[in-house]
Amino acid sequence: MKISKPILFTLLSVFYLNSMIGQMIILSGPEKGSYNVIVNDMIRVCANDSIGDIKNIPSSGSAFNFDQLVDPNTPVKMVMMQSDYLYYQAMLDNKNNTKKTVPLSVLMPLAYEEIHVVTRDEKRLNKLQDLVEKNVACGTENEGTFATATLMKDRSRVFWNTKLIPYPQALKELLGRQIDAFIIVGSAPLELLNVNPQSLVTQIKIMDLENVNDWAEFYTPRIIKSGTYKWQNNDVQTFGVRTVLVVNESKLTADDRVFIDQFTNAVKSNYVNLVEKGHPSWIEVNFADWDPTDWRLYTN
Repeated sequence: MKISKPILFTLLSVFYLNSMIGQMIILSGPEKGSYNVIVNDMIRVCANDSIGDIKNIPSSGSAFNFDQLVDPNTPVKMVMMQSDYLYYQAMLDNKNNTKKTVPLSVLMPLAYEEIHVVTRDEKRLNKLQDLVEKNVACGTENEGTFATATLMKDRSRVFWNTKLIPYPQALKELLGRQIDAFIIVGSAPLELLNVNPQSLVTQIKIMDLENVNDWAEFYTPRIIKSGTYKWQNNDVQTFGVRTVLVVNESKLTADDRVFIDQFTNAVKSNYVNLVEKGHPSWIEVNFADWDPTDWRLYTN
């Protein structure tokens, strides 16, 4: 039996997690995604401050991270996640009369992630409405992007044909004209899209997004500036979702809470270092910019 790469990646992640009981870990995201880079940045500055051992475990995305965080049988206590996925799970709790999100707190608000709708550079693909009945890749069900794309599709009533494939494959299929577009959510620039335009057989672009049928009411307007990617010649109007570092307080021991205080203090006190040497999105991070009425903040 052939196992797909996303499923294999998830199985390997679970196996790796089970071998790390007793260690403080952070589930980040795909190896070529912004989450992975941002968590590595945080661990680097914590090492400078001699904070205890902490591991970055790449994962398949927000959905996988959430499932591991709320599962009482895993050692996962801290994960990266899209804020809209957190709100989505709270809505499911209300709908299904469950309490998965009750013990979850936002440890730190981080940067915004931009919604990238990547298409071929063709005149017929310019706006969201042009994707009606087109084939659009939306990542996999383990990724927060899938939830964002589903909300976009349902709320905008622009009904494309959703295809679930991992992003490296999506880029290949876009260039090979097997799909018409793919959606990916992440803090620009994304490593996946940092390709040399001279190597592209078919030129690509990021689509400008409008708030069709008010689908983006709860998202933040964002601009992906010209030149963010070597093949990008114009500013792109899009929307963003906040990245959050989330903890499950029901899993925390007294020692964990001491460690988390040291960790958060190290990250915040090394902010200048993070801006200078880390992912470009650090420059926009404001740790105080969070409304606790949107979601409760962690307090020790």
